[in-house]
Amino acid sequence: GEASEDEFVQAMVGADTDLQKSIIFTKGASGSEYREIGDQVILDVRNIELIDKKEGVARLKDINFIVREGEIFGIAGVTGNGQSELGEVLMGIQKPTSGEIHYLGEPCKETTRELLDDGFTYIPEDRIEDGYLPKANVAQNIILGAHTREPYSRKKFIDWKNIYNITRELIQEYNIKTSGPEEAAGNLSGGNIQRVMIARAFSQRCKLMVAQSPTRGLDIASIDFVYKKLFTSK
Repeated sequence: GEASEDEFVQAMVGADTDLQKSIIFTKGASGSEYREIGDQVILDVRNIELIDKKEGVARLKDINFIVREGEIFGIAGVTGNGQSELGEVLMGIQKPTSGEIHYLGEPCKETTRELLDDGFTYIPEDRIEDGYLPKANVAQNIILGAHTREPYSRKKFIDWKNIYNITRELIQEYNIKTSGPEEAAGNLSGGNIQRVMIARAFSQRCKLMVAQSPTRGLDIASIDFVYKKLFTSK
């Protein structure tokens, strides 16, 4: 007989995806089923402009928005329309030409290191150029940006035993195809580099996550996994 729609979709996405619990394929699925939005304003972006110094053109103009506790604030558009620049401004990688950014009611810290220490996490748009070190191993990439904080560092000493134990757990949880924590990150495929970045972002202390194309290069089952993480993480 003819295959049903669900059977066809299941064959396309593979047996690892539970269609009944899938965010992508469940009809009417929405973030409101997974998390509540609070009243506290976490991020307040006011009149941000960014002028390209070389070309003299505006990359960002009159950007205003707020993000509340528990809210997923999405920005959609054609690549190259300023999303990347906005993410870099929020993370302190680029300094805006004008405007203000407030975090928990106070002006944002200026440097990326300070923002990371303050509870920001980041999934960059370009995983090859930004956010990963090809000559460093998987464990070192997992702790990148958080290596001076617990549980990776105690009393100013890096706890490598704990780091490798945590990395092994993350390799399994995020289905990272690697020989282990000591493998060079440059040996990984693009999709597995993306999984390392996602594992790093979700495993670190996080109050605000800036995620640019977090599912880029992933298969459908992995995309569904990331969506669930976004919807259910506290």
